Amino acid sequence: MKDQLFIPHEFNLDNIKLGGYRVIKGLFKYQEYHEYFLKLMAVYDAPYILAHDVDFDNHNPDYFEDMSHMSGEGRRMYTKELIKHLPVSD
Repeated sequence: MKDQLFIPHEFNLDNIKLGGYRVIKGLFKYQEYHEYFLKLMAVYDAPYILAHDVDFDNHNPDYFEDMSHMSGEGRRMYTKELIKHLPVSD
């Protein structure tokens, strides 16, 4: 993995999404990418919210269309909980 990241000056980095897994040549690499992401955020002192920090019932079948896609209701409920973690601006 290359240590390259481009962040323009005067750019507020409010949201980065890191997928739950990434498959490369058949290997499960989630932990490696997760640790790399956290290191990058620390280097750039960038705010982030991890999915497991959001209080969301991911076992409720009504919130999903299938094993990996949220339903409309699931998206609304997740967004409602996610908003609670966003910083408040004056």
